[in-house]
Amino acid sequence: MEAAGADVRLLGSDPDRPNLVAASAAQGHAPPLLLHAHADVVPTDGQHWTHPPFEGSIIDGHVWGRGAIDMLGSLAMSGHRADPAARRGRRAGRRRPARPLARRERPAARSAPAHLVRQHPELFDGIAYGVGEDGGAVLSCLPGRVHPIVVAEKRACWTRLTVRGRGGHASRQGWSGTSMGKLGRLLTRLEDGRLPAHVTPALDRMLDALAAAADEPLAGRLRDLRDPEGKAEIPYDLLPEADAVYLDSVLRHTVNATIVRTPEKINMLPSEFSVDLDGRILPGDWTVDDFRTELRELDRPRRRPRTPA
Repeated sequence: MEAAGADVRLLGSDPDRPNLVAASAAQGHAPPLLLHAHADVVPTDGQHWTHPPFEGSIIDGHVWGRGAIDMLGSLAMSGHRADPAARRGRRAGRRRPARPLARRERPAARSAPAHLVRQHPELFDGIAYGVGEDGGAVLSCLPGRVHPIVVAEKRACWTRLTVRGRGGHASRQGWSGTSMGKLGRLLTRLEDGRLPAHVTPALDRMLDALAAAADEPLAGRLRDLRDPEGKAEIPYDLLPEADAVYLDSVLRHTVNATIVRTPEKINMLPSEFSVDLDGRILPGDWTVDDFRTELRELDRPRRRPRTPA
């Protein structure tokens, strides 16, 4: 970007997580356009990859690698587009390579973009539009390729639950009320359950557009999702699984258990577990308390029917 004549700065509260800010000189009369992307990616620990995740190998015309879609590919294209020399080279049949960096994601409290908003608001003066996170969201259920336009993001609401129960030596079997049993039932409720459905204005418009482009019976099932009572079911039977999961997730606050912590002692029944939940709150006026109220209802133990003695 410096070679292309851009004004380049590194700004951030954490020297290990700086923002690279590059401003190119104006080339027209339109307001400035903001192209923003993140270079960090989630780890690959415990994952199986067909090709090495950090080599960026090109296989059958596709780049294989962690973050190629979310969102190093977009970052490379944005940098290429913002480089006047690269645009001239493209017209002449030449391309300049991009070399994105990869770092691990960290909690939002240390967010580098938040530092820019708080400490350098002048960077955004006059900007009318921004193009950023895409996340690789593609709906394959309709003819052609349908790319949703992201108009808002869910907010993270990370929560830690503590599960307590009877502990003891693991050589004894038959105890009731163990923390392990409670943990199993909790994870099952989180896996099989759903928080209530909420049709936001953006989702209402999206479902209307999808239904208009779909054939029956899918079109009708998509329209049914706007049921104000939230009782309509996601048409998993008519959609590819990835599309169904996508629609399921934008219809409600979501929560998934991601980390379970316990003492590592194989011959003892632990009396306590902690479970970290990745919760996401829909855009709008919902609060953390609203989310936790729904989560408590989902987590509420169900009474088992009594059997005759």
